[in-house]
Amino acid sequence: MAVMGPNDFDPDEETGDFSRHGSIRKVLHSLVRTDSLLGKSAKMLDRPKSKGSSIDPDDYTLSFKEYTIISEYNLVVNRHIPGLYVIPSANSELLWFGVIFIRSGIYRGGIFRFILQIPEDFPNGVHPSLIFETKVFHPSVDSETLELNMGTVFSNWSKNFNHIWQVLDYTRSIFYHIPGKAKTNKLAAHLYEFEREEYLRQATKCVQNSQCDVYKTLETDDAHYLKFSHFDENIHGETLRTLKKFKNCNKYNGHSSGLSWVKRGSLKPCSANSYF
Repeated sequence: MAVMGPNDFDPDEETGDFSRHGSIRKVLHSLVRTDSLLGKSAKMLDRPKSKGSSIDPDDYTLSFKEYTIISEYNLVVNRHIPGLYVIPSANSELLWFGVIFIRSGIYRGGIFRFILQIPEDFPNGVHPSLIFETKVFHPSVDSETLELNMGTVFSNWSKNFNHIWQVLDYTRSIFYHIPGKAKTNKLAAHLYEFEREEYLRQATKCVQNSQCDVYKTLETDDAHYLKFSHFDENIHGETLRTLKKFKNCNKYNGHSSGLSWVKRGSLKPCSANSYF
């Protein structure tokens, strides 16, 4: 989770979120022989090139891609996008799992899980694609494929100007401000423009379904796939009390600090005990 960033699409929304900080180096797997891509990159960047030596172009391409994705993930963390939680897959740096919690507006209470697919030729080529895991009744979301239409916003993707955090921030923003030109789902677009009361009814139903569907999971063995479980006092009670205790303390004068509940360099939930 993250907290409000300075260029967020919805500046009036509350910012009491949590930000999960951890090293993406721990979740990106080795792809080049027996050495990690990060190690390959370090060697290529730091070691002087001797006469007669050469660098495998494929190794360089893979290393550059990994460094680019590491930078993109760090940008996402530093933007502190409210209500957003995202983590790269344990099996591929090109696949990210995420969830957005909506706190106000038409879709208040919605919990929308998604998968972000990064193109093979990233950062060149087209924008990443984002597909929801549950039905989303929205003019910008295809009712069959559940893919978010970002063509009107990122039609000309440029590695010099566009970043993944912008894709995620835009995804969050569509639940607070319905894009005027969004007509991917023609029924939703028609109802929003001409039958607002029915649209609100459909949106409320969508929110309710998302709260139930959040406990459903895809058939995957990925260690980083996001899973939710019902509240159990024996399992979650102490964590809940710890979170409330921290929220009510005056150590940070009531201002959102953007501190992580996860110790830097770790993936263990609530491991940053020094914050309590």
